[in-house]
Order: sequence, then structure tokens, then C-alpha cells
Amino acid sequence: MEINEKKLKEILKGERQEFQKHTEMVLIKQREEFQNHTGALAEEFQSQTQAVAEQYSGINRKLDSHAEMIAGLAEDVTVIKEDIIVIKEDIIVIKEDIIVIKTELNTHSEKISSLAENVGTIKEDVKFIKGALDKKVDHKDFIVLERRFSLFEANSGR
Repeated sequence: MEINEKKLKEILKGERQEFQKHTEMVLIKQREEFQNHTGALAEEFQSQTQAVAEQYSGINRKLDSHAEMIAGLAEDVTVIKEDIIVIKEDIIVIKEDIIVIKTELNTHSEKISSLAENVGTIKEDVKFIKGALDKKVDHKDFIVLERRFSLFEANSGR
């Protein structure tokens, strides 16, 4: 078989067409595979993006609840600070009252000491008076004696 230029051109043309068909089929197959792979990647990416979005939403809800709790705690701290200021003022007043009470206690102690001395003196005086009386007279007896003396004086003419 003799190959001439014309036949060679036909053979090459046929081979070229066959190569183009084969290349087109390979490209079509690769395009389909690429599109399928890209679609799968897009779905996976969308799925992961959705998971991240859900986590982000959960984090936002948690942050909002924490912000509310912190606001409540800040309010409580403010109230506690105000209460502490009032307590400090009360402590100052209590300290002043204690100073006044101590002063009065010292004054009362001095008065009690003075009263104790006076009671001691009164006791001594009562002992002296008791000892000075030789005979004790009952009040009823004294009244009877006084009447008799009055009658005596009246009878004696004085």
C-alpha cells in the first residue's frame, strides 16, 4: 500500500477528527466530573457555613444573656455600694454614740463612787446613833409616855 500525500492528508484528517471527538468526550467527561465535584464542594461548604452560622447565632444568644446578667450584677453592685455608704455613715454615728456612752458611764461611775462613800458615812452615823442610845423606845410607848407627861404637867400646875 502506497501512501501518497493525499491519502496521508485524509488519514491525518480522520485521525484529527477522531482525536477531536476523543478530546471532546474526555473534556465533556472531565467537565461533568468537575461540575459534580464542584457541586459537592459547594454543598459541603454551604453545610459548614450553615453550621458556623448556627454556632454564631448560639454564641450571640449566649452573649446577650451574659450581657443581661452582667447588667443585673452591675445594678446589684451599685445597690451594694450605696448600702455600704449608708452602713459606713451608721458606723460613724455608732462610734460617736459609744463615745457619749463611755463618757456617761465614767460620770455614772464617779457618782456611784460618791454615793458609795455617802452610804458608808450614813452607815457609820447609824451605828453611832444606835450605840449612843442606851434604851430604845417604841413609838407607841413614846406617845403613851408623852400623854402621861402632859397629864402630869397639867396636874402639877405648870
